[in-house]
Amino acid sequence: MKGLLLKNKDGDSRIADMMIYVIYTLFALLCALPFYYIIVQTISDNYLVSTGQVFLIPRGVHFRNIVSALKMDGMLMAAMVSIARTVVGTLFTLIGTTILGYAFSRREYWHRQFWYRFIILTMYFSTGLIPGFMNMKNLRLYDTFWLYVVPGTVSAYFMILYKTFVESIPASLEESAQLDGAGYAVRYARIILPLSLPMIATICIFAAVGQWSAFSDTLYMVSDSRLYTLQFKLYQFMNQAE
Repeated sequence: MKGLLLKNKDGDSRIADMMIYVIYTLFALLCALPFYYIIVQTISDNYLVSTGQVFLIPRGVHFRNIVSALKMDGMLMAAMVSIARTVVGTLFTLIGTTILGYAFSRREYWHRQFWYRFIILTMYFSTGLIPGFMNMKNLRLYDTFWLYVVPGTVSAYFMILYKTFVESIPASLEESAQLDGAGYAVRYARIILPLSLPMIATICIFAAVGQWSAFSDTLYMVSDSRLYTLQFKLYQFMNQAE
């Protein structure tokens, strides 16, 4: 009787696993659909695309659009700038966000509540385009590569996520290390960072996608064509095509 129950339990478990795999596979395909749609639109006949005759199956396949994009002046340099800003910008965001989030999770932080609320206010109030432009000029970031990196070093949203995650880690772990003489840096490097890798990975993905997709900062604050990003070059290409 016991063996029969275990057998039925294993069968139900396999069915549940299979349903989970099917659901997540369908969800993954749904997420990949926009990328597939873009590829189909790119390689299909331009007239058929403009008249809405192409959806999931490419028609009049050609690669002239891709060749035209690759022939644009400065495309390779723009791709290198985009890769560089994504890597360096994401690294700076991770460093600034995780250190600040850990600091605000410590109750002994000087005027913690005031500074925490002060940073949160930046999520709801923006200086606007002109004051932001003047600020970048005064900081001598205008028309430099660091324009892409420095402003995103601290993100209030990512900081809140990391602070909340750190506060969910049992305080007894740090207390025991503190009794052994470990300081903030040691406790952060050897206890907090290894335990918060899932949250760090999440922040890394969001920050990298944001850096890779951004082009408005190039549009308003960069005049040197050597600092144009790939997204800005494609933006120019689309405007010329229209």
